[in-house]
Amino acid sequence: LSRSLPGITALRDVTQEQLEQHSSELPPVIRQRCRHVVSENARVLEAAAALKSDDLDRVGRLMRESHISLRDDYQVSCPELDTLVELAWEQPGTIGARMTGGGFGGCTVNLVRDGAVAEFRDRVAEGYCGRMGKTPEIYVTTAAQGAQQVL
Repeated sequence: LSRSLPGITALRDVTQEQLEQHSSELPPVIRQRCRHVVSENARVLEAAAALKSDDLDRVGRLMRESHISLRDDYQVSCPELDTLVELAWEQPGTIGARMTGGGFGGCTVNLVRDGAVAEFRDRVAEGYCGRMGKTPEIYVTTAAQGAQQVL
């Protein structure tokens, strides 16, 4: 892409429109990987804006899109993670769910409304055990302010 798009030195600088215009120049697998990176960057920016405006439905939609892109375009998911995410999507009170970490096994992150957490834990654990024959470890945490500079 750098030959077709002067001034572009990193994939993070490519817009979705630019990628679409030049996608035929890329081999299919590279096109998929690039589509994930470019669309994920756009989703992160959109999610940050959605969080600032307390639009949790939009955050949840973006998490879903992120997981689908990780699964289909970046191809780093696995049946275990897909099962956990799909079970989470089915639960009442779930805002969003996606895999997180390095892929090929590991963890999901799920945003669940306060009043639905206990039922979420029970139903996801039961569903996962029924489908995969293993009991998942589910950790409940609360969002915090996050990293900040300390003087």
